[in-house]
Amino acid sequence: MIDSAHDRPQPPAQPDAAGKPAEHHEELPKAWTPKSGILILVLVVLVAAMAGFFVLGYLPRHREQEDVSAQAGADAQTVLRVRIATAAAAPALTVLHLPGTITPMQQTLLYARATGYVTSWKKDLGDTVKKGEPLAVISAPDVDAQLAQAKAAVLQARAQVEQARASLNLAKISVQRLKTLGPTLAAQQDIDNAQAAYVEDQANLQLMQAQVVAAQANVQHLDELVAFQQVSAPFDGVITARYVEVGNLVTSGSSAQQLFQVSQVNPIRIFVDVPQSQATNVKVGQKAAITVREYGGTSFPGIVTHLADALDPAAHTMSSEITIPNGDGRLLPGMYATVEFSIPDLKHLVTIPANALMLKAAGSQVCVVTQDNTLHFQTVFIDIDTGKDLGISSGLSKGDRVVLNPNEYLSEGLHVEILTDPVDPAMGGASATASATK
Repeated sequence: MIDSAHDRPQPPAQPDAAGKPAEHHEELPKAWTPKSGILILVLVVLVAAMAGFFVLGYLPRHREQEDVSAQAGADAQTVLRVRIATAAAAPALTVLHLPGTITPMQQTLLYARATGYVTSWKKDLGDTVKKGEPLAVISAPDVDAQLAQAKAAVLQARAQVEQARASLNLAKISVQRLKTLGPTLAAQQDIDNAQAAYVEDQANLQLMQAQVVAAQANVQHLDELVAFQQVSAPFDGVITARYVEVGNLVTSGSSAQQLFQVSQVNPIRIFVDVPQSQATNVKVGQKAAITVREYGGTSFPGIVTHLADALDPAAHTMSSEITIPNGDGRLLPGMYATVEFSIPDLKHLVTIPANALMLKAAGSQVCVVTQDNTLHFQTVFIDIDTGKDLGISSGLSKGDRVVLNPNEYLSEGLHVEILTDPVDPAMGGASATASATK
């Protein structure tokens, strides 16, 4: 067992020259212990770990910062390359294409006006009919019996008129006879009674005559109901629906079963919604060309016959009606068609491709390339949007260069390089996006 330095006995101090004991000034080094070694080892490990963490954390970040700085320097030296289009003067006539659905000039549902059973129908789906042509026959025996009774009532009323007229003539003769006899041969009371009877017979005759008129009106009403047993076409057209079969029981009124649907298809019409930007340019009497996909490039001439003269507050479009001759019946109700208007350019617009437009908080803008090939964001006012091209009324001039397909890499005042490589014709001259190349 090793004793510590404090436990060991110290040698006695040697006396100095004067014979006094010498003072002990120098301490002896402490002896090594296991506790001291462990502490030193822990300190060494901590220092090594901190150094390792420093190396693992600092060096990759330092390299990343160096890469970012290098990339920023490279980007600063990169020139952005863009493809452009030149603003051109709008043509003298702007062609506007609008979709619409063809509808009949007139279309109505036919109902029975007489109650009875259908005995026959004469026209079927797709048949052409003329105004007044019979379509179906309804058997209504009740109406026939009522008509016979009404005609008998007319005869009875006429007989009563003749009877009243005869009574009136007799009363008139009696009054005249009594007045001829005078007051000396006839009592005044008799004369007054005869006069009153004459007036009464006059009123009775008028009553009988009125009853004849009423009976004749009832006959006329029943005659019309009998005529309604034959369902007729209200106008020239085509049967576009048939709902009736032989033996069906039909009742009069609009809430009853429908019998036929008749549509007038010559001329025919189409309704289109004109956008607000062109609403003031479309006039009644203006010509239009109508095309239907099923007929290829065939164009059907039409004319604007009616305008709403008001815009839909939700869609901001104006409804217009175009009438189209359809003598050959090629245009069918319900067809989807395209209406083409040729509108003269009265505002001297300039046109650019639609893919040059940017929608920003400041409004509709385009990116203009100046003469020194720097970028400038210009706010424009769009007067016409055909989907492919834009008609600009303010903000651009003829000859201005605008960037096609602008993206987030563009900024105000940025210097760019113009791409001059040919464009793929299939892409419509606007295939390139503004992109940086190194």
